[in-house]
Amino acid sequence: NEYKSYLRMDIVIIGGGISGIVQARWLLEFARSARITIIEQEDDFGGVWDVERPKGVMNCTKCNVSRYSMELLGLPWPPDTPNYPSHTAVMDYIRSYAEKYITPDINVLFSCTVIDVAMTENASYLVTYHSDKASGGGANCTIRATHVVIANGHSSVPHYPIGTPFDKEFGHISHACGYKSYKKLGLFNKKVLVIGLSFSAVDVAVDLTKGNNEVTVFTRNGKWFTPKTDARGRPADLGVPRLFTLLPHSLQSILLKLNLNFRYFNQNNWKIPTSKVDPVSGGISSSPEFVTLVQDDTINVIHGTLGDVNHHDGGVSVRVNQVSLDFDHVIYCTGYEIGMEFLDSNIRTPIFCNDNHVNLYLSMYPTQHTNLSFIGLFNVRFTSPFQIIDLQAYYNAQIIAGVRSLPAPHDMEEDIARHNNYLRQSCQVYRGSLFVESDYRSKLATLMGTTPSVARMALSPSLCVQYYLGPLVWSNNFLDNNAYARNAKIHLDHTCRIVWGDCWFLKVSFVVVLLIGICVLFSALLISWASGLF
Repeated sequence: NEYKSYLRMDIVIIGGGISGIVQARWLLEFARSARITIIEQEDDFGGVWDVERPKGVMNCTKCNVSRYSMELLGLPWPPDTPNYPSHTAVMDYIRSYAEKYITPDINVLFSCTVIDVAMTENASYLVTYHSDKASGGGANCTIRATHVVIANGHSSVPHYPIGTPFDKEFGHISHACGYKSYKKLGLFNKKVLVIGLSFSAVDVAVDLTKGNNEVTVFTRNGKWFTPKTDARGRPADLGVPRLFTLLPHSLQSILLKLNLNFRYFNQNNWKIPTSKVDPVSGGISSSPEFVTLVQDDTINVIHGTLGDVNHHDGGVSVRVNQVSLDFDHVIYCTGYEIGMEFLDSNIRTPIFCNDNHVNLYLSMYPTQHTNLSFIGLFNVRFTSPFQIIDLQAYYNAQIIAGVRSLPAPHDMEEDIARHNNYLRQSCQVYRGSLFVESDYRSKLATLMGTTPSVARMALSPSLCVQYYLGPLVWSNNFLDNNAYARNAKIHLDHTCRIVWGDCWFLKVSFVVVLLIGICVLFSALLISWASGLF
């Protein structure tokens, strides 16, 4: 039952998760005459945040960044939302955003799976998808598009280390991708090994203890941990200012390590192996429940070298640090492959490398194919991916509408090479690393034209303080945009009061003046010493 319908569509968005609907919202604003189609393989918006989907979030998933960092421009969270929302609250938030911004002008195709994206001779694209709702039990349909935005995420294809045995017969090995709860896997009173110490590994380990399982977590390099709140009960992620993200990587690592060890606790006293690499490169996890369970010996954390993994009808034998250990079940929390097999090989091969990296300018644009872009294909530190998605979609809408233009291909290739070099130097594991640089937000805001000018900040000291020392929330990115600057200033002022109190400007100004005074005094002493020496 193959049916092809060639329709002249301007823009096709692949994916109806948070990336897809935010992109559609900004396209409606900047490209009002365009015809927009969203293709979503499920029957509703939501993406991986829909717990009912096979590869959606786990029942035990908890947000590791606060709702202030996850707020999108134009839709405040309900006032009664906890600082760290549940996955159910996030799902409701996403669907509320869709209800507000996905208008009838957008053609939404639910229950449709994209099977091919190919480029034509005239630089347009043919997007072929399979529609489950078509007459006759399903059909293949093709849309001709001038622009294609791929926004289907990168958390649906599990990555297993090379040599991992797959035991479909026994079912003793699984992956965090698709994990829902210990009940779904029937894990009660079992010995379970969790491989990895990422956010998903921590959530899986904590959930497994509820089934009275004996849980062991293996980590190769250790991990840094931080509480979700500071000593005054404020969300910890609000304490990271923009100025910190603009510092050199080495200085970021020093300051962050001091903060983790002395402001909160000395991590060397824990039973969790301290990361062998700095907290910026190795990443930080946040789970008070996990830390408590480790200290109570409910969860055992081991680190070192992982050897052969062999399954048998009674369980799994794992060699750790040259010692063979037996478990009833092993759960890999080892990340994801990029996937996107629907892309034609002529498009996919130059973009995706063998080591699971991408060659994309600004983590969005391939240099070889015009009018093709990716939204949400990244990992981020210090803030929520929601904010970065908002910025990417805003800037991409400007590019598609012709408000902004991309650099020459040669310049984009140079930037890609520089970024890949940054990943090699700053990431704990280069393979599969999709991290953007810490100043990525500032770079995008500058390209978008929403960064306040130096003259404006000079005339408004409070704006300057808020911009550089204020928390990383959406309003910090739109302080010089005609349509949103006023609301952004009000929102940022409100968030600063949450972090610093009502008299925030006086407090912060005093600290800034004090630090400047110390620097001036130190410089004067240094100059005096140097003058006396010579």
